[in-house]
Amino acid sequence: MISSFTQNNINKTTMKQIIAVIAAFMICNSGFSQKIVKKDGQYLVEATNTASRVARDSSTKYKFRDTKGQVYDVYVSARGKYYYNKISGTTGKPYKVYLKME
Repeated sequence: MISSFTQNNINKTTMKQIIAVIAAFMICNSGFSQKIVKKDGQYLVEATNTASRVARDSSTKYKFRDTKGQVYDVYVSARGKYYYNKISGTTGKPYKVYLKME
């Protein structure tokens, strides 16, 4: 009789802890899924949180000519930095070469 009583208490205690952990997780998770609505002129713009935004690079109308005379398209990153894509001579893999602005 005593052993079943302590076993029942242990089960209740662990169940309460599991429910508390799940509730805490749900409360913390709901803070990240909220959407922000801003008024932009005449329109309402709905912005999601920064964790779900996709940063995209875009091309520009500019070209870059290196010292060997090769011409590359210039791109601008999501953070506003200018770069061009170049292919490595040793590995053959593409990489970004960032341009210094004066």
